[in-house]
Amino acid sequence: MKVFVYYNLRKKVWSLKAADGRLKGLVIGHAERVRLHDATFKVSLAGNARVRREGRKNVHAGVEGRLVGVAGWVPAYDNLQIDVCPYHIEAMEGWLREYGERVTYNPYKHTTFVTRENEEPVYYRNSVTMNATRSIPVVRGGN
Repeated sequence: MKVFVYYNLRKKVWSLKAADGRLKGLVIGHAERVRLHDATFKVSLAGNARVRREGRKNVHAGVEGRLVGVAGWVPAYDNLQIDVCPYHIEAMEGWLREYGERVTYNPYKHTTFVTRENEEPVYYRNSVTMNATRSIPVVRGGN
């Protein structure tokens, strides 16, 4: 399943919006941790300009990709089932410590997602793991 994932500032978790299928465009649930493959980092320039103009954040940036795992999943609909298995949280945390490249997005400073280390733009990664306790994606893989 293809999803668009963004950090929900009110709930302090990741919101998942269906990017294809019969639920396309709808938030299908929330998760503490999300794993995506073939991830594209997207920022709406109009949304970015609005944040800067109004001084208030809005949903205009996120990561789109193929959902391969979730942890702490809370579906938005009672009988919604997704076609992925929750993955082992401890294994994922170990992966984050060993391999993670941290990525961030600050609408007041950037117009794209950037690496935290040297602020180089990030547009695509093979694999992305997002942890709500850090509120930033951690990525691994090629451009």
